[in-house]
Amino acid sequence: MRYKVGVKHKKATKIVTNLCVSTLDQTPSKVSSLETQSVGPTVFVTWTPPSQLSWCVAQYEICWGSSPDDQNCTVQANNVTTFNITELTPCGEYVVGVRSLGQAGNSSQVNTTVTAAPEPARNLNFPFINTTFIEADWEAPGDQSDCIDYYQVCMTVFGETACVNQTRDITTTSYPELRPCTSLTVDVTAWTEGAHSSVMSEQVNTRDEVPDVPTHLHVNYAEVDKVNLEWHAPVANPECVEWYQVCWKGGQIESCNNATDIQDLISGLAPCGDYSANVTAVGAAGKSATSHLVVHTRNTAFNEIYILEVKSSDSTTLEVEWKAPFKNSECVQEYEVCWLGQETGEKGCTIQTTATTKATITGLISCVNYTVNVTAKGVLKNSTAVSMPVMTNSTLIQDKPAIQNVSLSRDSEGNITVTWHPLVEEMMCVRSYNVCWEQQSQPKDSQCLELPSSEDHLTISGLHSGTTYTVEVSADLVTGETSEIIREDIPISGSFTNLTSPIAIVISLVAIVLFDFSDVTAIFKLMMVVTVGWMSSGYARTDYKSILFIGCVDRGERVEGSSDRLCSTSALYD
Repeated sequence: MRYKVGVKHKKATKIVTNLCVSTLDQTPSKVSSLETQSVGPTVFVTWTPPSQLSWCVAQYEICWGSSPDDQNCTVQANNVTTFNITELTPCGEYVVGVRSLGQAGNSSQVNTTVTAAPEPARNLNFPFINTTFIEADWEAPGDQSDCIDYYQVCMTVFGETACVNQTRDITTTSYPELRPCTSLTVDVTAWTEGAHSSVMSEQVNTRDEVPDVPTHLHVNYAEVDKVNLEWHAPVANPECVEWYQVCWKGGQIESCNNATDIQDLISGLAPCGDYSANVTAVGAAGKSATSHLVVHTRNTAFNEIYILEVKSSDSTTLEVEWKAPFKNSECVQEYEVCWLGQETGEKGCTIQTTATTKATITGLISCVNYTVNVTAKGVLKNSTAVSMPVMTNSTLIQDKPAIQNVSLSRDSEGNITVTWHPLVEEMMCVRSYNVCWEQQSQPKDSQCLELPSSEDHLTISGLHSGTTYTVEVSADLVTGETSEIIREDIPISGSFTNLTSPIAIVISLVAIVLFDFSDVTAIFKLMMVVTVGWMSSGYARTDYKSILFIGCVDRGERVEGSSDRLCSTSALYD
């Protein structure tokens, strides 16, 4: 006896009205919606509980057989409304019935007819395959070809499925216009009167081809030590890509990665670096062409250059060299080399690439103090300039004077002016000029003056007339050396009264007394002797502006014992 009782507690009351009492006529009604589905060797049976007195169902009875009189039966719990019938004969027809079993009585049986599914097709294979075409064929189940109504052939590629139905007489199909390197699944199912066999399935691939080159290679983002590369799959044969080979090279760094995605992170790079990146698609049939890109890591600050020094120099050229910054030197884009002449104020700059850390400065002035500055320049900022003082060398060549065109001129009696010119105009190598003079007759009694390098002449006064002076001009260089000495001689001539000097008088008298004035040739010889004597005495100048002439001329026929000659002395002076 079964009872369902309502319980009242305090103010809340729950009443269950579904009561199944065996003493009453409480037989459940029959099931409804009995359905069967034959799939392969199994028939799936489903039903709906009785519409009346379903709570009085104790169990369900399921029976099946080739006829109502030849059936196998089984029961199952009242809370399960499905059942699977197995071990049926393929293509056989069966009667399936279900009824409700209750305590007071059983419902009538509900029956349906079902055909067991045929066995699956056999030996699915692919006799022809290329890069864009596949042909498939199979065999019908043994001794069941008449049972089959048609075959359903389905192809699944990239998650999409397409099916076609073919009559039982056609056991082949083909798939054109496929893509290379594509994996497909082909399913074949035998159908008969709403029942179908289990699925015969095989996977197949179209032939491989070399993938095309990856496209749109670009930098997704960059940091000081890493770069994220991104690209698109090849336009042609993207299915043939198994992975991507990513390689990069720059400076001392060279490496490769394999990536299965269309992006890759390259790390361990140097700041401000330029790297050559290549991406290649790799497939079973080979590698694609390479997609190339130059990538840059982000810029960062760097320090100044160091060890700035002069490697070589001459009078107008300096070659300087330095070391690149020891921190983040890769971020230096160029070097700026500037110079300033301390004495002259001349200045200039030149730009040097990072390929070399030295520069040659030309067009300088000799013996000038220069300040050379070198600055490392970058995108974010420039380094502090590093300075170095340096002097260009002397322009003088060994055994070559520092001055030229020394000239002497007499301004007045006892005064001369010495004039000179530097070998090179505005020559900065001369610190001062030395001018010395002395009488040739008294070489130990010399005098000297030191003049600044801006001077180019000197007037010497208080010289003694009637004597010759030697003047010397030289230059003291900023290097501490002294140039070659330039010498010039100048005689200081006297007035007409100087002709009465003792030496001149003696020479004249001797000439008059000793020589035969009747001989004209002797007269001219006498004149030459007197002239030479006059010049050697220092009272005549070498430019012959002052020359003593002594001569005689006949006045008529010579009378024995008498003299008809007229002799005299004269002097020509300026």
